[in-house]
Amino acid sequence: ARIFIFFAVMGGVTFFSLLGSDILNIITHLASGKGKYNGPKKGRSHVLVIGGGVETGGTVQLEGFVRALCGDHSHDESGHHLAPEVVLMGRSAMSADTQQLIKTMKKEGNTVHYFV
Repeated sequence: ARIFIFFAVMGGVTFFSLLGSDILNIITHLASGKGKYNGPKKGRSHVLVIGGGVETGGTVQLEGFVRALCGDHSHDESGHHLAPEVVLMGRSAMSADTQQLIKTMKKEGNTVHYFV
């Protein structure tokens, strides 16, 4: 019984150490903006924002622009948020400030994506 437990524990440690690096690679890949966009949920629109302002403009300007797009949109009768999904596209990985902006917008109920 002890030998079985030893091999079970060692097998689990090996398995999760191999998967752990894969999961970390996926998280890093998605955080860099190299993921896949599947389109908005049914009934929602989306806005694609491209150009130099996405990555070289200041975060304050980008935040103001994204907030203006999302605005204080009303909710429909079922309570769904009607603001469009905002998709930002840049030539390089997003900055830490942009990551924080996206997290803040998501906490507020808005959907913002960043892709390279």
